[in-house]
Amino acid sequence: MAKYNSDNPNYISYPFTEIDMKKVTSDFELLRRYARAYDESHKSNSPSVGDCLLLPDQQVVYFCSINNDKIQTCEGGSFHLCSNGFISYSGGLDSGICLSDMELTEERYVLPIWFSHRGILCGGCGIYASIGCRLWITKPNANLSGIPQVRRLRRQKLKEQSETIEKFDAMGNSYHEHLPEVIIKKENLPDGLIQSIMEITGLDFEGSYRYVPVYWCQPMQLRQLELLRSFLQFTISEERDFNTHDLVLILSIDK
Repeated sequence: MAKYNSDNPNYISYPFTEIDMKKVTSDFELLRRYARAYDESHKSNSPSVGDCLLLPDQQVVYFCSINNDKIQTCEGGSFHLCSNGFISYSGGLDSGICLSDMELTEERYVLPIWFSHRGILCGGCGIYASIGCRLWITKPNANLSGIPQVRRLRRQKLKEQSETIEKFDAMGNSYHEHLPEVIIKKENLPDGLIQSIMEITGLDFEGSYRYVPVYWCQPMQLRQLELLRSFLQFTISEERDFNTHDLVLILSIDK
């Protein structure tokens, strides 16, 4: 815990000074008490905020909101361990997964949390640590469409199989980048055009969503991108993905 909080103002008087281990020891005893309360309050098979879900591709997400039989998840965020052992969450939420698509295991996982220095909740009181949380797994054929991490990893693996393009940085140094994923906005798209594009380019588009309904694909060959650019009815722009920072080629038809 001292390592997690090596620059925490609650433990040091000035930057680069030594940690006050008496304060750390006192807070560690609080953490042990809170963690025991957490274990006591999590003995049922019911899902709880802070539980961990192991996905089929070995990624993990955490439960951050529970609405009857629907569990919303997240990659991370702020999990606050309260004195009564319960967890509160602050941060972004994904659509999640149904409780019927998961099952609880007897295994444990690591949950990063924060709690209040000296047990007093106030501004700047956060002490960072980790506790053991319960681990759930998905059932066969579970609906994972509400967990974007699964889709993101699948798409990343596809990108890694594509050809690369040589590019140059601001200093003139060359580097290689895999082909960008392609998005075609559905708005104003004529009937039958997406089928024609797939036949001519060999690209396999799937329905998706990026702020608006779109078709998505990952080109494998540079030739496919060149064929796609030959469709002159499109306006073509480039963006960087918010999460991965990878290049995205966006095609749209304006009216």
